Amino acid sequence: MIENKLIAHRGWQRQFPENTLLSVNEALKIGAKHIEIDIQLTADEVPVLCHDQHLQRVSNVTGNINFLSLNQLSSLNSYEPQRFGKRFIKNPFSSLSECVDLIAKYNDVTLYVEIKEESLKTFGHERMVSAVLPLLEKIKSQCVIISFDIEILQLFNRYHWLRVAPVLSYWQQAFSLEIKNLQPILLFCDIKLFTAEYTPLELPYLCAIYEINSYSQAQQLLKQGAALIESFAIGELINEDRANVKSLN
Repeated sequence: MIENKLIAHRGWQRQFPENTLLSVNEALKIGAKHIEIDIQLTADEVPVLCHDQHLQRVSNVTGNINFLSLNQLSSLNSYEPQRFGKRFIKNPFSSLSECVDLIAKYNDVTLYVEIKEESLKTFGHERMVSAVLPLLEKIKSQCVIISFDIEILQLFNRYHWLRVAPVLSYWQQAFSLEIKNLQPILLFCDIKLFTAEYTPLELPYLCAIYEINSYSQAQQLLKQGAALIESFAIGELINEDRANVKSLN
């Protein structure tokens, strides 16, 4: 079985609005043991689940999440109209605090919290850590901080948060001194970084590969040395894995 090696990318993104309690909860209900979310800050520095800084795609409104208070954001909804029409039009934005409370009910689940670079540019690294870190203490043993921004991971390290995982921007970065000094528990790698020359076993650390929505490709990458597979199609992959195991029995 490979289902315990699958990461739900933004929750069960294929079937539900991404980065919402709905998508996270549905991924948990189907059996996901690894959940990834993205974090942006509101104007009053409340961490919320959202990938984009601008709200047009997820909420069909013009606006920058960094310039809206949590109260203002609560009057909007996260429903991805281009993908789902009005099906989820009443689905609210979700705070990191709400997500932490949900994950705390599943002590065998790991949460990967990606700190988005847009909020870092708007608020700075120290303010981001001050906003996020206290909320995560409740699930510290279950939580990994991830980011493309190495500086924010270094800062979390200095606050004695050692469970960090950089998202690689390019292949050779994995072998850099800045990554070595982080002592990451994992690297997140875009599938596009891999070629016939570069395989997971070549990396100096365990790796999670994204974005994989094919079951056969997920199987192959795990055989080649990937530790985890990140996918928008978490439910589809889990169901296919269970069907495959059942057929073998």
